[in-house]
Amino acid sequence: MAKKKNKKSAAGALWRRRSAYIEKNGGRFLAIVIAVFLFYLMVLFFQVLHDSRVTSYMVRKGSLTQDNVYRALLLRDEEVVKAPASGTLICLAGEGEHSGAGTEIIAIDETGSYSAKLQSEGINLDKNDAEQIKNYIDTFSQSFDPKEFRTNYDFVHSINSSMLRLSAAGVRDELEGLGNMKTVRGGSKGGYIVYAIDGFEGKGINDLNMSMFDESGYVKSQFMTGDMVDKDHDVFKLVRSDTWQAVIVTDTENAERLKDEVYVGIKFKERDINLNGRVSVSACEGSPDKSFCIFTFNSSMPNFLSDRYTEIEISDEPTSGLKIPNSAIADKVFFTVPKEYAISGNDAVSDGDDTMTFLKQVYLENGEASVLSLDISIYSETEDCYFVDNTQLKFGDVLIKPDSNKQFVVRDTDTLRGVYNINKGYARFYKVNIRDQNSEYTIIEDNTVYGLREYDYIILDADSAVDDEFIYE
Repeated sequence: MAKKKNKKSAAGALWRRRSAYIEKNGGRFLAIVIAVFLFYLMVLFFQVLHDSRVTSYMVRKGSLTQDNVYRALLLRDEEVVKAPASGTLICLAGEGEHSGAGTEIIAIDETGSYSAKLQSEGINLDKNDAEQIKNYIDTFSQSFDPKEFRTNYDFVHSINSSMLRLSAAGVRDELEGLGNMKTVRGGSKGGYIVYAIDGFEGKGINDLNMSMFDESGYVKSQFMTGDMVDKDHDVFKLVRSDTWQAVIVTDTENAERLKDEVYVGIKFKERDINLNGRVSVSACEGSPDKSFCIFTFNSSMPNFLSDRYTEIEISDEPTSGLKIPNSAIADKVFFTVPKEYAISGNDAVSDGDDTMTFLKQVYLENGEASVLSLDISIYSETEDCYFVDNTQLKFGDVLIKPDSNKQFVVRDTDTLRGVYNINKGYARFYKVNIRDQNSEYTIIEDNTVYGLREYDYIILDADSAVDDEFIYE
């Protein structure tokens, strides 16, 4: 009984000593617990910050429509005609009319007799002519867009052109009895008459340069009856041919794609006219990534006589295929080795096998040369070479041709463009063949050798991918 009592007393004393110790050192113990907890939180924070998990994207079929609206420069076969004398310009033919051989187009009043008549009476329009002008003004006011201020100048030019066209018919009668005047005829070829000069006359596709597409400095001088002109001053032009061009600046890849189509549909948005143009391409000097895309037409040219620049839309069928985000695409460098050094033939790849067996020269510990058989992943191929995994071979490795002593030193490289497929739980590079692309998405070919299939999973951000890294650990 005394023994039990002594044991209880000893246990009580031990508990009192521990309690006293905890009470004495409680603050220090609590600080240690808090420190451990904070350390744990920091570890969790850095794990989240450097989390290796990636976002996946399921590949689906889709289509891509390009933004095909451009500002186009219009080029024509234009011949400038000068004033034969100084005086008042009198337009004898209307704007846009086609002058035949020998047709009188302008006259120059050197005496001032017609000028005095014009100042006193003005240009007379009958009721029908005035109604046409009114209708044109109404149409413009309804479609006016303050953001498109350049249309103001086109409107003024069109009104003046209409006035010239409507008034020219009666001018010849009014000139009778006013004395002799110097006239200019249409020459042997004739052409469409335009009473405006802008400095682009005589320019062709061989003269194209980037400065021609800067509309900020564009100036067009228009002439009409009553204007004072000097001798040998440019007063009008004749458009000699119905063949004309609309030229745009685009990236070289897009220009070559359009060139392959030979003919494309073009909508002239401001005129609501659709035409088919023959496509040609010219290099853009000083801008290797840009090209001039030229569309040539053989009709409808009179509709655009007053236009030097206009807005066009290329009618392009949407490109279909597998649709992937641009962020998933990356470039990767591979070794290229001749196909003759592979033990397996081309049949293995055709059957869907993405590895080939190669013989690599190695050296044993005693320095004796030997041959090691390696199964190496294949990522693409040309007629003569395989693109092989650069993690299984290194620069300077020697491959042995099967059934031969012929050797190949691994050193040649080439680049493939592709994505990282994660169907098997780890990142594997797959080559893609790009058909079309815009700023966000790319259309690639479907069911290609070494390529993607619909419903494959890929890494959304190629920059976060690491070759052969397991994604779902």
